[in-house]
This record gives sequence, C-alpha cells and structure tokens, in this order.
Amino acid sequence: MPAPVARYRDAVQIGSSHPAVKLAQALQRGQSVPDGDNLTVAEGIWASQAVLDTGVTVREFLWCPAALRGPEAAELAAALSDHAENSYEISARTLERLADRDRPDGLLSIIELPDWQPESLDLPQRALILVSDGIEQPGNLGTLVRTLDACGADALVLTGTRTKRTNVKVFRASHGTILRIPTISFDSVPQAQTWLDEAGFQVYLADTDGASRYCNTDYGARTAIVMGNERYGISAEWYRDDAAKIFIPMLGSADSLNVSISAAVLLYEARSRLNDWRGGHSGHSGRD
Repeated sequence: MPAPVARYRDAVQIGSSHPAVKLAQALQRGQSVPDGDNLTVAEGIWASQAVLDTGVTVREFLWCPAALRGPEAAELAAALSDHAENSYEISARTLERLADRDRPDGLLSIIELPDWQPESLDLPQRALILVSDGIEQPGNLGTLVRTLDACGADALVLTGTRTKRTNVKVFRASHGTILRIPTISFDSVPQAQTWLDEAGFQVYLADTDGASRYCNTDYGARTAIVMGNERYGISAEWYRDDAAKIFIPMLGSADSLNVSISAAVLLYEARSRLNDWRGGHSGHSGRD
C-alpha cells in the first residue's frame, strides 16, 4: 500500500518555536506545564499504535514526513492526523530536537492519560491490585504497570508519589499499558487504607521483618500488595495490625531484588492462588 503522503500537502508546518513543540520538549524533560497533570508524550510506531488502540485524547500530533519509515508509519500518521485535536508537520531538524530515540519514526503525540477515580472502578469479586508506595524511578513504575497488565491485575494505587505517571519514561517502560491499567492516586496512606478497607481488600506488605514466605500465604479474594520505595521501603503508616507481611527468600549473596522483579514474583503468586492455577485451571487470561 503506498504511503498516503498526498493528504498532507495542506498540513500546517511548524518550527521549533511553535508552542506545540515547546510543550513536547517540556514534557520530555519532565517539566511542569500549565494544564499538564495528565499529559505525556508517546513517540514512535508502537506507541502510536497503542494510542490509537485505546482511543485516548491526542492534544497535539507532530509528524515528520522525512522520517516516516514504510507504509505502517505513514498509515499511523494518517490515522493520528485524523484523531488528534491538532496536527502539525515538522522538519527533520525539529524532530531531532524532540525525539528521545536514536532512530525516530517521525511520529510524536502529546496525549492525555485516562483519568480514573476510586469510586468509578468496577472491581471483580476476586481482585488483585498493587500499591506503589513512594516508588522513585520512572522505569520501575513503568515496569510495574507492564507487569500488572501481564498478570491481569485490576488496578494500580499510588501513595507517597515521587515520580509522576506522566513521566515519558513511565510510558516507555510500561510499553503503553499505562493507558489500560486503571491507576488511582491518594494524597495520604490513610485515605488509601480506607478505600481498600471499604472495598474488602486484604493488604500484604512486601517486607522481610517477621514476614511469611510469599508462597506459604493464603491470599484473600481481594488482594492488595504494597511495594515500597527503592531505598527506604514501605511507609510506616502501612504497618497496621491487620496488614500481613510477605517476603521472597534470598538464596544468594544479594539481600534484595529490584522492586519490579519482586512485584512480578508476588503478583503472579497471588494470581495463581486467586485463579487456582495449581488446581488444574489454566488459561491465557489472568482474569479467567
């Protein structure tokens, strides 16, 4: 299929001083922008496809004809141009200033992340969620989101937020699944605990002090696993008497695992219990 270049002949061409370009640069750098609490940047072919698949709002779409590689990129450019609120053509030089990749595909969108609220979540009877308490590294947060998607988890809860979910590294590390996993934030740990209590969740803290082995634990029908800050661990407020503590045995010389790897082990163990995989049930969907 030939690249649909003809439909772009009347496209608005902009340079590096245009507000849309400056907005993209600010978001790439992690700077605060007006009305930008839910804005992030999706760059490249796979990211553009994720944006279209989920139908999220595209505020600005920037594309560089000289950088489009193959019919897939051209088709995505056409679709995003139709979908976006504003669409602009940029030069290779402007793209070079914006792109965060060695070989950019010529596609860059400023998008709005979905806005989920606690009261709007429709959770199943056997629900699995992860609480990210003070995670600092955006790569870790994005990998946690991707793991949640992989194991069919139902939501991500953020407390003690130290990295914004709008960070472009979160989007990239999540491989776009940040658009699909319901994510809710609470201003304080007690607020999150109240919501979890009212929703009937049993809380499990990933800790080592006085904890049970993760594989010897009877997970509740509604399970919430709390992962703490990479350096300081879980906030003290989470240590209520009714919170269970679980740990992963370390059999080598290292005393801990990366937080996203630990979360993967714990989430899949909880999922196997919730779905009774060991009882002979199997399936491709974590929620089966």
